Amino acid sequence: MKKILAAALVFCSGHVLAQDAKNDVLLNAMTSELTRSTDRLKNAEKIPLYYIGYEVYDEQNYNVDAVEGAISYESETSNRNFDVDVRVGDKALDNTHEVKGGNAQGNSNEQPYGTVPLEADADAIRSKLWNLTDTSYKNALDQYARVKMNKSVT
Repeated sequence: MKKILAAALVFCSGHVLAQDAKNDVLLNAMTSELTRSTDRLKNAEKIPLYYIGYEVYDEQNYNVDAVEGAISYESETSNRNFDVDVRVGDKALDNTHEVKGGNAQGNSNEQPYGTVPLEADADAIRSKLWNLTDTSYKNALDQYARVKMNKSVT
């Protein structure tokens, strides 16, 4: 009986999570923007786009200060941050490869990031994602040119 109940709970919780995912504004906005960005950028330049990755971090902070046992300050903040990773070239040679020599300061795998509204506003989320994706794509193209040039002289 316990095994049947446990299996039913696992099935039901998985079903609830799947339903929640379908209604999640953030996840749906990220998915649709990922599809749109990939479609628009994959043939935008001679250098092929082969990867876009989005990461989102929801952060909640609660701070309390106390003096002699009494709370003197209290605050709560929430933030939502995105990282966007765009790669051009191919798996054998892309914009994330190391640049050797004097141009080593040009090595950068830093991903553009930005804050996004915490509200369930799909248009605002998609707009911010597009801006970050566009910036990341342009940076990836510049970095790929440095990688190719460095590869040809080393």
